[in-house]
Amino acid sequence: MNKHYSDARYYVGRAVAHIRAGLTEDLQPVADRAKERLEIDGPESESSRVQQFRTKVQDGIGGLLAKLD
Repeated sequence: MNKHYSDARYYVGRAVAHIRAGLTEDLQPVADRAKERLEIDGPESESSRVQQFRTKVQDGIGGLLAKLD
């Protein structure tokens, strides 16, 4: 009986994977139009976020040093 459950679980997993792939493919044009209208770029890379943080910290330290002078 356990074999039936493991088989069913396997086939449900495959069905979910196929549904996800199908929905992703069908909804991609809708997502692209929404991103264009909302002017959303792709996810930022980790290095660019780190660079932005470093720039903010350096600007903040530079501002503090300028106030001390």
